[in-house]
Amino acid sequence: MNRTRPKAWWQSLLVLPLMAAFVGGQTAQADDVIELSFATYYPGTVSWADVEHAYFEEIEKRSGGRLKVTKKHWKGLFGAKELQGAVGDGAVDMAWCSPLYTPADNPLRTLLIGGPFLGKYVDVPPLAYTHLYDTWEPAADDFHKHNVVLLYVRPGPQMGMALMGDISSPDDLVGKKIRAHGAIFSKGLKNMGAVPVLVEAFDIEQQMRAGNLDGASETGGLTWGRYPEKIPGVTLVDPRIGPYGAGHMIMNKDKFESLPADLQKMLADMRYEWAILATRWVAMDAARTMKLIEENDYPLVRFTDEQFAAWRENMKIDEVFAELAEEYEARGVPAKEALSRYTALTALLDKTSVYPSVDMVPVVPTYTE
Repeated sequence: MNRTRPKAWWQSLLVLPLMAAFVGGQTAQADDVIELSFATYYPGTVSWADVEHAYFEEIEKRSGGRLKVTKKHWKGLFGAKELQGAVGDGAVDMAWCSPLYTPADNPLRTLLIGGPFLGKYVDVPPLAYTHLYDTWEPAADDFHKHNVVLLYVRPGPQMGMALMGDISSPDDLVGKKIRAHGAIFSKGLKNMGAVPVLVEAFDIEQQMRAGNLDGASETGGLTWGRYPEKIPGVTLVDPRIGPYGAGHMIMNKDKFESLPADLQKMLADMRYEWAILATRWVAMDAARTMKLIEENDYPLVRFTDEQFAAWRENMKIDEVFAELAEEYEARGVPAKEALSRYTALTALLDKTSVYPSVDMVPVVPTYTE
C-alpha cells in the first residue's frame, strides 16, 4: 500500500515569500533558544495531530532554531474546558483548544463558529475569523482579555454523526440524547426535538457504551469512522453539514509579547497560511475516514440535500443565530456587528474559494492507494 501521508506532501505547499524574511544569516546559540511548552486535550498520536506537530517543526525551522516547542503534553495534563485558562495563567505557553468548550469565555468566537451555516466553502470560516482578529478590536479582545494571543484557526473536519440503531432521516433524531458540540448546533438540535449533551470528544465512546448517549456529532477524523468496530449497533451518518466546528492554537499573551519583534511577526504572518494548510490536513483525514468506511463496509447513511434543508429549517438555525446575538448584546458584546462583518467577509471569500464545505475530500490534492 502506497498511501500519501501529510508529512510527505505538506512541505510543497509552503513555497511562500515568508521564508525570505528569516534568511538573515542568524545562527542561534544555545542561550538564544526560547522553549515553549504546549498542551491539548487529545493524544498526540491521532492522525489529525499532524497539523500541530508540523506547525511546531515549522516555527522551529523558520526561527532558525530560536523557538523550540518542548513538553508536548497532549491528553491528560488539562481538560478541554481548562486549556485556555491554563495558557492565560501561564501554566503552559501554548495550547490547541476549542471555544466549543468555553462559550462563555469566547462569545464572538462561539457565535461565529457556525461553519457552513455562515459560509459555503471549507477554508472560509478560518480565513474570515483570522481577518476579523487582525482588523477588528472586539474580535482580538475575545482572546486578549484572557491573556492569550491567536496563532491560527484550524477548521473542523466534515461533521459525521454516530447514532445507535437504524437511521434514515433527520426525523429519527427526535428524542435522542446526542453529544452536540457548539452552541449553534446544540440549540438547533434542541429546537428540532433532540436532547443535546456536551461531553469531551474522547469521552464519547464511553458514554455511548454506558447508554448515556444515543449518538454523537463528531469532527474528529478517523475516530468517527471507527465507531462501528467499537460499539455494536452504530450507524454512521453524513448529515451533509460539512465542516462544523473549529479550534485554534493560542499562546500566552505575555509570552508572545516577550518574544523578539521578528519572531512575533513570523508567528502573525503564519496565521493565514496555516489556516489554509490545516484545511488540507483535515481534508486528508476525511479522505482516510471514507476509505476506512469503504474498506470495512461500515453502515453509512447520507442525508440528501433536501433532508438537510428541511432539518435546517426545523433546527431554526437563523433564529438561533439571532437569539444568541441578542444574548451576547445584552452582555455588552457587539455580536450583531460581528455577524454583519463576518457574513460580509464570507460572502466575499465564497467567491474565491474552490472547496465546497459539503464535501472535504476534493480539497486533498492527491490521495492514492
